Amino acid sequence: MRFHPKNIKLEEDGLSKVLGFLEAEIMDVVWSKDAATVRETREALKKKKAYSFNTIMTVMNRLVEKKLLNKKGVNGSFAYSAAVERKAFGHDVTKSVVSAIVRDGALFQMAAFVEAIRECSDEDLASL
Repeated sequence: MRFHPKNIKLEEDGLSKVLGFLEAEIMDVVWSKDAATVRETREALKKKKAYSFNTIMTVMNRLVEKKLLNKKGVNGSFAYSAAVERKAFGHDVTKSVVSAIVRDGALFQMAAFVEAIRECSDEDLASL
């Protein structure tokens, strides 16, 4: 599975850099469980904001279309599970972004990338 972000929002935090805010919140919920229904996801998100059932269902179905969630009928309802592990998702996004920079071939972009790496903390570099 390869996820290729269409937009990157550098000013956002976490997954919201490459997903919509609610998409990112939903993925966090689903990754924390083996599977989740729309109702369970809505309940988990209720602490932050009370979204309608239809809003959560629509976004979860969009995540299915993006191949980030799987959808399976269970007892008259649908259970959604992650189609990709969190770590693999991060890897796919990073690879996609770096590949796009390299493919473009603009030397100044690569120089900016190297400069950005130099500004990373030792902890961030160790994670890479």
